[in-house]
Amino acid sequence: MSSQTPVAQPRILAPDCARGFTLLGIATANATTAWLLMAPGTPGFLAGGIVNNSILDKIAIIFGCIFTHVRGLPMFATLLGYGVGMIAMSLQRRKYPPEKARLVLIRRYFFLALFGILHITFLFYGDIMLFYGIMGILLALLSRFSDKTLLITAGVMGGLCLLAALGMAFSIFFIPIEKLHSMADNHTAMVLANPDSYLALIGDTGRALHFQLGTAIPSSIFSIGPIMILGMVAARNNVLGQPEKYKKQLTWAGVIAVVISFGVGLPVALADSGILSERVGLSFFVFNQFAGQFTGPGIIAIIALATIPLQRRIDAAHANGTDYTLPIPLQALVALGKRSMTGYLLQSILFVLLTSIFTFGLGRGQGAWEATLIGVLIWTITLVVAYALEKANLRGPFEVVHRRLSYGRTGLTTFTPTQ
Repeated sequence: MSSQTPVAQPRILAPDCARGFTLLGIATANATTAWLLMAPGTPGFLAGGIVNNSILDKIAIIFGCIFTHVRGLPMFATLLGYGVGMIAMSLQRRKYPPEKARLVLIRRYFFLALFGILHITFLFYGDIMLFYGIMGILLALLSRFSDKTLLITAGVMGGLCLLAALGMAFSIFFIPIEKLHSMADNHTAMVLANPDSYLALIGDTGRALHFQLGTAIPSSIFSIGPIMILGMVAARNNVLGQPEKYKKQLTWAGVIAVVISFGVGLPVALADSGILSERVGLSFFVFNQFAGQFTGPGIIAIIALATIPLQRRIDAAHANGTDYTLPIPLQALVALGKRSMTGYLLQSILFVLLTSIFTFGLGRGQGAWEATLIGVLIWTITLVVAYALEKANLRGPFEVVHRRLSYGRTGLTTFTPTQ
């Protein structure tokens, strides 16, 4: 090897591990709150439902409220912001002028949003890629600003959202209980979650897009936007690439995540289980929809800190010209993290095939325990598929298509004036 040939750096373990775990959280949360959505009035219906006073359903709800509901998606959102920052830094190293770099980012996330529309149309009304594509474009436009400006913007947005969440959570105690029941009865979600045929599923695309564009996405820009901005700033400073340098900040982020997960999630679970009052549960549920977003950076921080010893071994082996072999389960987790788009879309395909009324109907009306197990099963299948692709040295098929559409046939290259 020529001394002029640049040596590739070892891949950073933390982002891939985080994406792999994120997909587990998404699978279990979506199983209980979207794919197998229980009818309003069922005890604990907002977290998967308790059937026949099942102790297993109660355990599943406690686990879900603490560890999965509004946990996986914020992790994904933080990592998307981190990805925008990493690509922007890569384009800077490739000598792209700032305006050209922004155009590359806008093109990439435009196609992500398009993938999201197709996902909504043919598979799942609760898609997140459309929103993430829109936010990716907004982050590309914000990339011209300094870290300080971005952090102030994220802080102001996050602070206002938390104040609004506190106000809404507090107002629960002054609203008649019948009104609360009608507010919790999301008729649109119930219709979209229960198509009686595949034609009905794709026939409700208009309703699903209206549900996303009219309700979910506008509010999410302000509630999830701050952690995406935080992720982009973290990437600029290579936080996950050098976690030992940022150990103090990562530790504080992890502490915040633990406090919110237990302090907010546990009261929701106890109310769903009948231990606390329904009003208390609904109040904390509302607050969790906003405060829960701030668990995303913290859970990723915990994963980054936990992977430090393994990353040291990987770096040491690389410095000696060898490879460090991870345990097989961790290899599979990393493989899934590298193919997160394929893993996410494969989840939807499997949920349609296994849980739909017009297919096998698994988990229908069975409660949070069965729904959670189905979510874990589907995630495990995606884990095995990703591991098989890794061993075959193949990228995820959806990543291949997205990369080709985003960067063209040659991929990202050093910028030249002819580009």
